[in-house]
Amino acid sequence: MCNRTARQRAWLGKLILGFVVGVVLGCGSSAPYDLAPVHGKLTVGNRPLAGAKVMFAPVAKGDQPGAGKPGVGLTESDGNFTLTTYSEGDGAVVGEHWVTIFAPETAAPEKSAPGDPANSEPKYKRMTIPKKQVVAADQENVIDLAL
Repeated sequence: MCNRTARQRAWLGKLILGFVVGVVLGCGSSAPYDLAPVHGKLTVGNRPLAGAKVMFAPVAKGDQPGAGKPGVGLTESDGNFTLTTYSEGDGAVVGEHWVTIFAPETAAPEKSAPGDPANSEPKYKRMTIPKKQVVAADQENVIDLAL
């Protein structure tokens, strides 16, 4: 009777090990599209724009049903950004992209005189750059955006 239980445990152990190996091998790549690293600098009037969100949305090709998940990055105080699609800093889908800039979140201004520039809203909340940007495979893509 003990021999049968030991065989059952061994069989169960092999089954679990096989399942774990299958999951690990089956999940070799978490990204269904080819990605390449992308970073750059966002400037407005030659000055860095901090706190803006930069989004690279891939463009579908031909009869392709989807183009992939957008890559997104937040600009630092010096205007630099690094895109993330699936995991931190992995870049963007290889190919053409529409680039959209989302205005930085601004804190509510303290009370000041009407007409004071501190009371003014940003001129835009979201802006799409008219020229598509290309993310090339197998290289570090440096894409600077000047508005």
